[in-house]
Amino acid sequence: MTTSPAPFTCRHCGACCGPAPCSAAELDQVVQWAAAHDVVPRAQGLDCPFLALATPTESAACRVYPVRPSVCRLMGQLPGLGCRFHGDRGTLSARAARRARKELRRSRPVTTLHSLVYSDAELGALLRGDPDVRTQRTITEAAPRPGQAAAVD
Repeated sequence: MTTSPAPFTCRHCGACCGPAPCSAAELDQVVQWAAAHDVVPRAQGLDCPFLALATPTESAACRVYPVRPSVCRLMGQLPGLGCRFHGDRGTLSARAARRARKELRRSRPVTTLHSLVYSDAELGALLRGDPDVRTQRTITEAAPRPGQAAAVD
């Protein structure tokens, strides 16, 4: 008989909150929830646009936590989605990990939350470490989401 790993305890550092794949349905759910709760995504480099960055007095926090994408929900719990503090072991049982991987494949991630504030080219440049990419912009300056028409001036 094997024992289950210790429960994952998040330190709320925000280190794992970068470009995370999500499905179009998850993106729409986040956008609707954010709009209903007056949460505006912010361009902040590779940090998630919905991450409230840590301060000297407060931990980092997800501003869309109740509707965060599946990959965010599984961070630190699924082997392969490790935490720099807890390693890559995961906390789910083998059976639960198989179910979680199946669900992630079924959701067919096609985009990231970063698509709300960066074009694909800008995100690619950020991932390559290009220092010329603007990291501060508003959502109205962002490229349209997949399936969304571009705004006309």
